[in-house]
Amino acid sequence: LRRCVSEQKARDPSATGVLKLKWTILADGSVRNVQSLPGDYASSPFSTCISGVVKTIRFPKSSTSGQEVTFPFSF
Repeated sequence: LRRCVSEQKARDPSATGVLKLKWTILADGSVRNVQSLPGDYASSPFSTCISGVVKTIRFPKSSTSGQEVTFPFSF
């Protein structure tokens, strides 16, 4: 995540804001369907970078499948 922020700051040193992402956590703990929600950085390289990180996260296994998460990344 820090690398993504550093790369964004290199592109635009004054960049600040919030990137909201939405994803689904499956029962095995894997992440699927990562989406950027509308906002300033939704279709930016920053969004692509953060989404790539989120896709690699492994959550604890659960009996619940398909849990949707919306999370604001502030930078």
